[in-house]
Amino acid sequence: MSDLLTLESHPAWHQFQTVSKDLKFFFDPNLDYENCHTSRDRLRAIMAHFGVDPKHRRSSYPKSMLVESFKTHLLPIIKPFIHEPKASEAVAISEDIPKLDLAAKSTTKVKLRTELRKHVPSLKTTTAMDKTELTKLYRWYILNESDNATASGSTQSQPIRFVDQPAKWTLKELCQARLDNIRFALQFYRPDVFIPHKCSTVAILNRVYEKFILNMPVQADVITEGVHYYVRKLVK
Repeated sequence: MSDLLTLESHPAWHQFQTVSKDLKFFFDPNLDYENCHTSRDRLRAIMAHFGVDPKHRRSSYPKSMLVESFKTHLLPIIKPFIHEPKASEAVAISEDIPKLDLAAKSTTKVKLRTELRKHVPSLKTTTAMDKTELTKLYRWYILNESDNATASGSTQSQPIRFVDQPAKWTLKELCQARLDNIRFALQFYRPDVFIPHKCSTVAILNRVYEKFILNMPVQADVITEGVHYYVRKLVK
C-alpha cells in the first residue's frame, strides 16, 4: 500500500494512468528497443504523452535518436512505474514442475521466455533472441545442464549468436538479417571497419557488408568513407 501511495504522489501519475493500451509495453522491464513494435511513431507518442519537450522528439529524427531521447528524457521519469521482478519472487524449480519439450515445435520462443521469466526473474531476455539462444538459457538456468550439453547428451552445441563465429551470408540471406547480427558479423570479419552509431541502420549496414564482406561494388554516393564508415589501421 505504501508503494501505491508513493506512486500516486508521483508528478507523472495521471499520465501513467491514462496511457493508451498500445503504449503500455513501454513499461515492460524487458523492453526491446529493436523490435518493430517499438516504432518511431510510438516512441514519439509516449514521449508526447508524458510532455517531453518537442525538440527531443522531432518527426525528422531517426529511430536511433528517438530511442536515445526516450532513454535520456523519459525513462528516468517513468522508471518508478516499471516493475522490476525481485530475486525473491523466483519460483522454486523442482522435479514436480513440468519441463518444456525442447524438441517439440509447440515450444515457441514465447513459451521459453515465459518460463525463463517465471523461474529466473532476474534474467533479462529480449524478443530479438532466437530460439536457439533461449533454449540454451533454458538448459543452463532451469535444467541445470552444462554449457555444452544438448538434448542427446552429446558435447556438441549449436552456435550462439554474438559468441560464436557468425556465418557469412549470401546477398539474399543478408536481406533477412537483423541489425545486430549484421553489426556483429562486420565486427568479427572486418574489425578495422568502424561504423558510427548514427549510421547503424539496416540499410547502411547492408551496403557496408556488401562492400567489405561480399566484395560488391557500392557507389560512393550511397555510403561514403569518413561519413558512413571509417577504415582504421589495426595495431599488430
